[in-house]
Amino acid sequence: MKDALWIPSKILNIDSIDFLSKGILSEIESLTKLEKGCYSSNKILSDLFGVSVRTIINKINHLEELGFITITYNTDAKNTKFRIIRTSEKITPSNELRSEVVKKLQQESKLISKDTLDYTDIEAQDLISDELLKKFNL
Repeated sequence: MKDALWIPSKILNIDSIDFLSKGILSEIESLTKLEKGCYSSNKILSDLFGVSVRTIINKINHLEELGFITITYNTDAKNTKFRIIRTSEKITPSNELRSEVVKKLQQESKLISKDTLDYTDIEAQDLISDELLKKFNL
């Protein structure tokens, strides 16, 4: 059992999904950062969030319909089918998209560093996140 779940502000500020979906999306995003991505079953997620498997299925389907996640299905060496869920660029932007947004903000004199990927201060991160949210109309 997890002790805590971090919900990033970029997910917390999405108005089009409920709080449970934000939690699920945050969990998927944290696992997307792993090489294999999120391969948690509906049962594992239902146990984590204390809801039914049917609720998890509905929430994941809705997140996919909204374009927040992508789901791929694979088969392992034992011919067992499994899925991998990853967040889309709406949630986890590629370095190219992030660079594009940072360059735009630099041109508008909102960011001053020349490094387009390594902004560590919170104000810069908030500006970048806000701009990415605007780009995807979230």
